[in-house]
Amino acid sequence: MSLAKRANSKNFYSEFTVNGKKIIKSTGTTNKALASKIDVKYFKML
Repeated sequence: MSLAKRANSKNFYSEFTVNGKKIIKSTGTTNKALASKIDVKYFKML
């Protein structure tokens, strides 16, 4: 799990790998602390 901020967006993105497939989802927030919590939720959902 990791957080990344893309050059063309102000939001943070959650990036992780599941079964060899890279998954990238927008957290929808510019707040890094909140994005980190959302990142954990995305990972637990899978």
